[in-house]
Amino acid sequence: MLIALNLFAAPLLIGGGPGWATTASLALALVLALAFVILCGFRLRPVPLMGAALVALGFTALQLVPLPAAMVAGLSPMAVAIRTGVGLPTQPSIRYLPLTLDVPATLIELAKAMAYLGVFVITAQIARRQRYARRLLFCLAGLGAFVAGLSFAHRVLGARAIYGLYWVRESPGLGFFAPFVNGNHAAALLVLTSVVALGLAFQETGWLRWLAWGCVGIGVLVLPTTGARASFAGLTVATAGFGARLLARRYGWAKAAALSIFLVGLVAAPVLLTNEVLKQRLSGGFASLFDNQKTRGWKDALALIADFRLTGVGRGAFEGPISAYRHASEGIRLSYPESLPLQLASEWGWPALAIFPLVALVALRRVLPWLAQLETAVCGAAFALLGLCLQELASFSLELTGVAVPALVAVGVVVGRIQDLRDPHRQQTKTLSARWVAPFLALWTLCFGTAVWAMPRTAWVEGERLRDSLTKGSATYEQAAAASARHPADPYLALLAHFAARAHNSEIAEHHLQRAMRLYPVDGGLKRTWAEWLVQQNRPAEAALAFRKSALLGAPTDPHALLQSLPPHLVLEAVPQTQGALMQLAFVLQKHQHTDLAQTASARALEVAEEPELAATERTTLALSTQSREFKLASAEDLLLLATQPSSFVEAAATLQAADDWQGADDALARGLERHPHNGHLVVEALRLLMQRNAPDRALAFANSHDDSGFSFDEQIAFQTLKATAAEQHGDLVSAVTARARVRLLSARAGHR
Repeated sequence: MLIALNLFAAPLLIGGGPGWATTASLALALVLALAFVILCGFRLRPVPLMGAALVALGFTALQLVPLPAAMVAGLSPMAVAIRTGVGLPTQPSIRYLPLTLDVPATLIELAKAMAYLGVFVITAQIARRQRYARRLLFCLAGLGAFVAGLSFAHRVLGARAIYGLYWVRESPGLGFFAPFVNGNHAAALLVLTSVVALGLAFQETGWLRWLAWGCVGIGVLVLPTTGARASFAGLTVATAGFGARLLARRYGWAKAAALSIFLVGLVAAPVLLTNEVLKQRLSGGFASLFDNQKTRGWKDALALIADFRLTGVGRGAFEGPISAYRHASEGIRLSYPESLPLQLASEWGWPALAIFPLVALVALRRVLPWLAQLETAVCGAAFALLGLCLQELASFSLELTGVAVPALVAVGVVVGRIQDLRDPHRQQTKTLSARWVAPFLALWTLCFGTAVWAMPRTAWVEGERLRDSLTKGSATYEQAAAASARHPADPYLALLAHFAARAHNSEIAEHHLQRAMRLYPVDGGLKRTWAEWLVQQNRPAEAALAFRKSALLGAPTDPHALLQSLPPHLVLEAVPQTQGALMQLAFVLQKHQHTDLAQTASARALEVAEEPELAATERTTLALSTQSREFKLASAEDLLLLATQPSSFVEAAATLQAADDWQGADDALARGLERHPHNGHLVVEALRLLMQRNAPDRALAFANSHDDSGFSFDEQIAFQTLKATAAEQHGDLVSAVTARARVRLLSARAGHR
C-alpha cells in the first residue's frame, strides 16, 4: 500500500519538479522504508543491482567530503579556480574543499539516491511474490492512464494552471502536460507505463485484459501530442522488442523480430504522418537532428567534461558550471545536458562513469539469463525500462522523482521476480541483519535532514529570494556573498552579489561582476551591465567597447540610450560594426543633430556592407534629410559608383539635384538611361526631376524622345500626366490635350482590368 502511495504521489506532485514536491516524495519514501523494515524485524535480503546502486551512492557522497585544497587542485584544478575566485585576492586561502561545485544540490541528490535505493530494494523484496508483482504492475499501468487522462482533461478545459492551483512560470512551447511541467517528462512516464500495460494486456484475461488495453490506448494516444521525439522512438523500440519476444516461441527470434518491426511500423508510420506536433518537430529534416539546441548543448557538455574529467562538477551541480562553456545562450537555461551518459560524465567524471557501468554489467550478468523465463507482464516491464533508457539518451526525465520512482518500482518488480526464479525457497540469499540495516536507515534519515536544509538554499531559490530582497532594498552584501560562496559557479548569484556590493564597495562590486562574466562569457545581459558599470565609473571608452560586445552577444541596444550614456564620438564604437547597426545609428545621430557623426557612421556602414548598393541608397536617404551639401554630394557619388538598379540612379539624381548639382543629376540620369533605356520607372522619375526644375521645355523634349508603349499601366499614366503638365506649361495645348486624353484612356483600361 505504501509503495502504491509513493508510486502515485511522486508524479502527481507536479512531477517532483518543485522543491517542496521533491521533499514530499523523499519523505514518503523514508516513511515507506521505516514501516517496511519495522515489519520485517530490521532484516532485509540483498538483491541484484544493489551493489551498483551503492557504488553510485558512494560516488555522490564522496563529492561532499572536504578534501585538502592541494589534493582537489590535483584532481580538479578548474574547480579550485572557480572556488577561489569567489573571494577577493586579499582574503585568506581555502584549506579544505569538496569536489562538488554546489554542495546544496549534491546533498539533495544524495538524499534522492538514498530514497531511490530504498524504494528499489523494498519493491524487489515485495515483488518476489507473483501476486504482489502483478498488483504493482497494474498500479504502474493505472498511473500512466491516470496521468494521460489528467493531461487530456487539462487540455480540453484549457487550464492555465496545473490542478488550477500551480502556475507554471516558464512554460515550454507546447505548454504543460499535467501533472508534469514539461511534455518530455510526461512522455517518459507514458513510455514506461504503456509498455507495462501492454504486457498485462497479453497476460491477463477477461475484464482485466480490456482494462490493460484501455491503459495502453490512452497512453499511446496522448504520448505523440507531447512532441517528444526520443520518447516516441523509445516506445517504438520497446514495443517492437516486446513483440519479438512474444512471437519468438512460434517463429524463432529472426522471423519474430522482422514481423514485430513490420507490425509496429504499420502503427508508428501513420502516427508520424498524421500527428502535427511530431511532424513539426521533425520538419527540419535529417540535418536538424544533428544541429539543434540539444546537440549544441551536448557539445558544450563535452567541453565541460574535458576540464572536469576526473571528478565531475558534482551531482546536481551542472547548470552553473556549464554557463562558462556555452557558445551561445540561445535564450534557454541548460539545467541538464539532456543525455544520461553526458550527465553522469559531467557530474561524476570519467572514472566513475567507467566503474559504474562495469559494476552494473557484472550484476546484469546474473539477471539477463533469467529474462526469458519471466511472466509476460514482467517481461513487458523489462522492455519498458529498455525504452525508457533509450529515451534518456536524449532527455533528463529520470532527474525528476515523478519519473524515477515509477522506473525504480518497475526495476524492483523485474529484479524481484528474477530473484524468486533463482531462489524460490529463499535459501541461497543471505539476510542483512539489523546491524547493517539500522545504520543505513539512520544515515538515510540524516541525508533527508540535510536535503531539507538544502532545499531553500539551492541556487534557483536563493537567486529568487535575493532578487526580491534587492528589489525591496532589504538584502545585505553579506547575504549575497554567502549565497554566491555556496554556489561559486553560478553567474546569476555573482551578478546579485555585484548589485548588493555597489553601495558597499566599488572594488568588490567590480570583482563580482567580472566573475559573473567569466562564469557566463556569452551572456549579453552581463556585458551590458558591465558597460553600464563602466559608465558609472567614468570609463567611457571601455564602456563603448563593452556595449558593442553586449550587442554582438544578443543584448538589445538602444542608440538613443547610448547617446545619453556616452559622448557622441564614442557611440560609433558602441554598436556592432555592421551595415544595419551603423546605418540605424546614423539616422539616430542625425535626429539628434549630429550630422558629421551621422555621415561618418553611414560611411562606415557602406564600407562593411554586405549589400553595398542598398547601403548606399539608405545613405542618400539620410543625406537628403540633412542640410549638408557636402554629405549629399558624397553620398550620391558613392551610390553612382555602385548603382545597378534603375531606382539607384533615380535616387542619386534626386540627391544631386537637392545639392543644386544640376549637371551631376543629368549625368546620373543619362547613365541610368544608358544602362536601362526602356525602364519605365527610370524614365518617369527622370521626367519628374526635370519638372521639379521648372524647365517644361526640356521636360517636354525629354518626354517626346521616349516611347511609353513598353511601360506598365501605372507608369504610362504617370508618364502621360507629367507630359501633359509639361506641355501646358510650355504652351503646347495640342500635346497637352493629347496627353490628357491618353491618361483618361489608360485609366479606363486599368479600371476595367
